Amino acid sequence: MKEETNAVMGEAVKAGAVSRAIEALKPLHDMEGRGHGLIYQLEQAVTPSGEASGGGTSAQSGAPLDVGVLDMLKDFDEELERFGIPKWSASTREGNVRALVQVLTLCGIGGMGEVEGWANGWVEKIQDFLNPERLTPLDAACPECRYKVFIQLNLEGEEIKKHCLHVRWQDDKVAGCICKYCGFEAPREELLSIIEWDGGMFLAA
Repeated sequence: MKEETNAVMGEAVKAGAVSRAIEALKPLHDMEGRGHGLIYQLEQAVTPSGEASGGGTSAQSGAPLDVGVLDMLKDFDEELERFGIPKWSASTREGNVRALVQVLTLCGIGGMGEVEGWANGWVEKIQDFLNPERLTPLDAACPECRYKVFIQLNLEGEEIKKHCLHVRWQDDKVAGCICKYCGFEAPREELLSIIEWDGGMFLAA
């Protein structure tokens, strides 16, 4: 009976890990069910006119290339290969991400955690590039999830600590704050009470 209970619990843990990894990967290949995700949007940023190859780095002859975007796409391809998904496994990078989704169940729990952390990291990196937002880490616990820091795993399996709460800026003025872990948001009017509640302070940006 105990072995059966442990097996059920093990399957539940694995199912949860798979679900979190799939949700983390989804924004990369399918934003809000529209068929294209952040990696496609990054490809379109290779040139000002959006001329980019879905699986490579070629662009229209004579068009100026954004070398920074090309480097990001190269890093993305190389990191995806480390998960066993070669860049030629599908005709597009989005297809490669979907291929990773399909093999998630073959990974161990730790491997799924790495995929989840990797995907979250790339979602944040691409969103910051496409829609840069000035944020300042806040050394205070989020009033919603109650966490001050959260952990992400890099490709080496190392734990990276990141602050949950960040102050948002708009036109050099504090606009409010956001939790990068649970998504909690608060206007600037509530910021002081959050800082006083936890005794927090601004960190260097």
